[in-house]
Amino acid sequence: MTAFVVARGAFMVAARIGGFDPLSADAWSRWDSQHYVDIATSGYELFDCATIHFPRAGWCGNAGWFPAYPLLIGVLTKLGASATFAGALLAALFAIAWLVLLWNAFLDARLTRENVLTLLLAAFWPGAIYQHAVFPISMVTLTTLATMALALRGRAASAGIAGAIGAFSYSTAFLIAPVAAAATLLDTREPMRARLIRAAKIAGPIVLGFVAVLATHQVTVGAWDAFFKVQAKYGHGLHSPLSTLGHAISAGGTVPAVQAIFVAALVLLVLVLPRRERGAPREPWIAWVRILVATYWIFPLVMGNEVSLYRADTLLVSAVLLTRRLPFLVQVALVVIAIPLACAMASLFFEGAIV
Repeated sequence: MTAFVVARGAFMVAARIGGFDPLSADAWSRWDSQHYVDIATSGYELFDCATIHFPRAGWCGNAGWFPAYPLLIGVLTKLGASATFAGALLAALFAIAWLVLLWNAFLDARLTRENVLTLLLAAFWPGAIYQHAVFPISMVTLTTLATMALALRGRAASAGIAGAIGAFSYSTAFLIAPVAAAATLLDTREPMRARLIRAAKIAGPIVLGFVAVLATHQVTVGAWDAFFKVQAKYGHGLHSPLSTLGHAISAGGTVPAVQAIFVAALVLLVLVLPRRERGAPREPWIAWVRILVATYWIFPLVMGNEVSLYRADTLLVSAVLLTRRLPFLVQVALVVIAIPLACAMASLFFEGAIV
């Protein structure tokens, strides 16, 4: 909770310096936020982009965004809250819950210098402003960590349910299904048959969570593939990851470019050089986190230049569990870099320079 308050306070200062009221829910809302608000208040829609003179040909509407978060916003609006306030409140609550789960399930609720640095890096992770804004990002980071925590405790069915909620919340959250399957199959502590069954129990419901999105679109707008139709005009597909990363660095502006470089260096650091005491057994969660980080870093790079990498970076936050194994001074350096970078990105968010 303290880590959240520190980060929230820093972002509120960034908003105030930029001339925005951090106590207003509208300050935490941007263009894509409005899609979630509209879904919550008016439902889904799908129409030809030509009808609104959109510069790109194809399909428009809000069917390119997922239902779980708007459903929760809708519940709070029925209790009297404005939709934007409800979205901001939910994002904050999920962000707090994520940090609490991290602290209790993976840091053993122990107040050590490594754990404090881990929490600070988690709270100021690149793109952290989106954990607080009117987006389902914090909801997805929570369900992703919950999936991993439950799976590692042998609760495969519950892990699958947590992952399914995530897949019903955000377009890339379904990736936890192949991550879970791979990590489970690599856990050699039990026979392959048992691993296959456990992997199916986790990954199966997650896939169904994504299928539920398609079913929702079929019912609401009469097209099961509405999500793909809306997203098609952005040119997502198979691209060179290096080309996408290079474009993000060269064309994204100074601060987003610094974030892209920092995240790339950090990801490579935790994937290639995780510290492990000599002779210590390899813990199962390490495979989970390494596969998750690699998957969530590479996937948006492959999708191409239209993906907002500075927002996608937020979903890599589980990497903090690996940074905890790095030398202490390296951890300090990461936090020293992450805090001003996250605040600078928050300033760009409030100014509307990033969406």
